[in-house]
Amino acid sequence: MFIASVLAFYELVKMQQLNFIMILFNILLIIFLYLISSYNLLFFTFIIIFLFGCIFPLIPFFKTKNFFLNITPGFYISSFFISMVILIPDHKFLVLHTFIGIWAVDIGGYLFGKSFGKHKIFPVTSPKKTYEGLFGSLILLLFIQSFSWYFNDIYSLIEFLAISILILVGSIYGDYFESFLKRKYLIKDSGNLIPGHGGLLDRLDSAIYTIPLITILCLMIIN
Repeated sequence: MFIASVLAFYELVKMQQLNFIMILFNILLIIFLYLISSYNLLFFTFIIIFLFGCIFPLIPFFKTKNFFLNITPGFYISSFFISMVILIPDHKFLVLHTFIGIWAVDIGGYLFGKSFGKHKIFPVTSPKKTYEGLFGSLILLLFIQSFSWYFNDIYSLIEFLAISILILVGSIYGDYFESFLKRKYLIKDSGNLIPGHGGLLDRLDSAIYTIPLITILCLMIIN
């Protein structure tokens, strides 16, 4: 995850064509966020809520490049990695549960979207996303999550539903947010590390947005 996060950070910085000063500033932000998470998890949680609940959802609505967009690499990628560091020691199943849910959203959306997709959700930024695909994502996600919940009675029904909602929202918006960035900077893929599939950022877009949301839930409710 560390190597993947470093590569994703590099791809995002390269995509945005940030100068040396802004790259250094983003690295300092990463160090700052890591130190905060090490010494005060509650403060870290509030920062993540602010970033993923207020700042990142609003960035696509800004018409021009702005300060928040320039510091996206420092906060966006590091939040994912630090969240993984927090979750893995005591919540390995939750991490696996989340990634399986993300894959279910992607597969369900692809199959239903390809077969029945007509009504586009984001016609300009992400033209392949349809409401029919969203319905398919929801159906497959709930099926997979219900199956997992039934055989692994770890979480309550409320926790299970909350996890499922965050996975669906995080997966859809994570993919949309990266599509927005690529369209804004006029590139097709974030990189060419994986032939035919783009870069690490292309593969982790949904997880980068979803894992911090799951961490918030874990720190505030599950834990």
